[in-house]
Amino acid sequence: IILLIDVSGSMDRVVNNGTLKNAIDYFAEQLPENNTLTMITFSDTGKTIMQPVKKDRSGRFMTQVRSH
Repeated sequence: IILLIDVSGSMDRVVNNGTLKNAIDYFAEQLPENNTLTMITFSDTGKTIMQPVKKDRSGRFMTQVRSH
């Protein structure tokens, strides 16, 4: 699964008030195990902010998600 996240100026309010972080966190928590997630942001250009991480029982997945 690839989360493509708009961080352009028009999204400042959502990005800066925590709404986006909360939505990503909720989405990631709901994913069943064995799903792989990558996050890419874009404004004028795209940037991979999280390499693919597979969700398993180790806790690494949510640690990675929450660190971005």
